[in-house]
Amino acid sequence: MISFLLFIFSAFLLTFEGRLVVLILAGKSFRRCEQYFLGFAIGAFINALIFFLLTVSNIPINFPFVYLLHVVVISILLYVTYKNKLWFHFKSHSPIKIFESGGIRSAKNILMIFIALSMACKLFFSLGHALFVPSYYYDTLSQWNMRSRISYEDQKIAFDLNEDRGHSKPQYPILIHSLQIYFNQPQADWNDSRANASTLILSIFAFSAFVLILARITNPLFSLVTLGLFMMIPLVSLHLAQGYGDIHVIEYLMLGILCAIIYINSNRDYKSLIISAILISAASWVKMEGLIFGVIPFIFVYALYFFCKCKSKEIKSMISVPIVAFVLSILWPLLLITKGLPLSPHPGDFSIKWHTEAINLMSDAMFSYGSFGIFWFLVPVFIAFQIYKLIKSKSKCMRSTFVLIFGLITFVESIFIYLLTPNVQFLLNGQTFHRTMLIPLFIFILSIVLYLFKILKTENN
Repeated sequence: MISFLLFIFSAFLLTFEGRLVVLILAGKSFRRCEQYFLGFAIGAFINALIFFLLTVSNIPINFPFVYLLHVVVISILLYVTYKNKLWFHFKSHSPIKIFESGGIRSAKNILMIFIALSMACKLFFSLGHALFVPSYYYDTLSQWNMRSRISYEDQKIAFDLNEDRGHSKPQYPILIHSLQIYFNQPQADWNDSRANASTLILSIFAFSAFVLILARITNPLFSLVTLGLFMMIPLVSLHLAQGYGDIHVIEYLMLGILCAIIYINSNRDYKSLIISAILISAASWVKMEGLIFGVIPFIFVYALYFFCKCKSKEIKSMISVPIVAFVLSILWPLLLITKGLPLSPHPGDFSIKWHTEAINLMSDAMFSYGSFGIFWFLVPVFIAFQIYKLIKSKSKCMRSTFVLIFGLITFVESIFIYLLTPNVQFLLNGQTFHRTMLIPLFIFILSIVLYLFKILKTENN
């Protein structure tokens, strides 16, 4: 019982800490329930930055230092909140009220119940594998939980390339590792189920925030249908069991994209873009893929959007957004350089060569193996239709266009990596290609949903 209460307290601490950041930076842009769900995701990122600070300062990563720094951060955030009287800038909004506001009739209610039951099945699967089944995924045994445990025992992040206790790839960023260590530190000893539970909570909070924010951007039905489409992808079940870190890259990217859409909707309060930049940067602290498929496309699409829409007087305030994204995401690569570690665990990543033998395998992986169900059969059709309509139409849907361009960039990056670099080996052996392709697929699905909502809303008006 004490162990459970300590776990809950640790989760509350991160949630409250992250919520204060959202409140200070963009309180008016998010409802209170959204702030709390976003709070855990941002709190987990703050935790990673604390571990980074302790690492570069050569301070032991143990319970007193970590939790003391969290208390210091919370105290500073509380002072800023109290000084600026931010508590009174908005009213409380419960998730129930948001979902009651859509006017959903009986047929739609049935659909929502069906989707909710499907989500419950996914959650049951995730809970069972994360909490009650011993870790057996290759990446968990060789990287995630193993490196976290070694770092927990040594009270410092494991960077040794020749570590004989079993972990590999010391280049990996530490958001997941730091989260697992953080939840185990107040306890008597290390526990794998507790480590998996910490990342499962991250998934639950992140997807909950996604549903709530998207429900406000569109409506409750579209939001749940979108989540249902995500969960229908066969490969997602494997990732929700917390054996791999890729799902958390996707979670941070999707939340970052939604926060950018909030700005596009209002076109006033750019502070939601700061939250977007923080979340996108957080993805790069889960895996390096977050830098390649998150930060780089974000800065590009951001620059493109504001080149078309931003007024000259807004430039000074808007330039802070890409700066935040760049600075936060570059800290870990700089640390690796100072330690003499390669940025990638795969040698020769930057050598370019056309691998024609991979084209057929790529096609099979997307359309034949079953990892994506029927999605890659349907998504290209909808994307082509969306592009055609955007070209023909004079009135552009900026929200779906923003997401579509983001998705196209990640898709092209993925194809480039697996057709033109030595990473083709991970397509040939079926190791990482499927996981990587989840990123553009998720983004494309969101883009399609936003566009369809725009069409239906226009027709109803």
